[in-house]
Amino acid sequence: GSPLVFRHGEFAIAGALRSPTDGSGAGEAAASGSPPGQSPNAPVNPREPDGLEPGDQPFYEEYLPYLLSRAGHQVASGFHRQLRRHGLSMLEWRVLAALSSRNDWTVGDLADVSLAKQPTISKLIDRLEQQRLVSRRSDSNDARRVLIRLTDNGRESLAPVLQEAAAFNLSLLADHPPETLLQLKGLLRRLIRHDG
Repeated sequence: GSPLVFRHGEFAIAGALRSPTDGSGAGEAAASGSPPGQSPNAPVNPREPDGLEPGDQPFYEEYLPYLLSRAGHQVASGFHRQLRRHGLSMLEWRVLAALSSRNDWTVGDLADVSLAKQPTISKLIDRLEQQRLVSRRSDSNDARRVLIRLTDNGRESLAPVLQEAAAFNLSLLADHPPETLLQLKGLLRRLIRHDG
């Protein structure tokens, strides 16, 4: 990709900082309506919403892990209230939502996707199995592996929660253009893959 530089406390694409006389695509940029040296898709003079230059905010307002954590906390807290009405914890929701997408998860897979440790997920699966929401079976290819899936009762119980989750998701995204959301989700998925 394009080279990055560190400027005003954050990274920026080097092409966006070149001068108009460096001969790097000035004609192409002019034809596209972008400033010289800047790609057509790059933002023009990016600024924070309050007009500050990138990097002029307090550090915690620039620090990506903080912003991701705070955004995640604020988004999740609204849905937590809905989950409580269904008698579900966030961890139970993560596991059941994963199981609703496909059958035959291992405990390790569920631990990864639900951001929990395997012993915690094993205990949770015990409880969900007692409630007849999930079932376990041995993997026919490896008798040491146990595979978990939703029961019919589990699917029926989870259906209204999935509907509420979809409506909640739409309410969060309603004020943002689709292309911005696609970019955001793509960036978050790339960060998750990079971290793994």
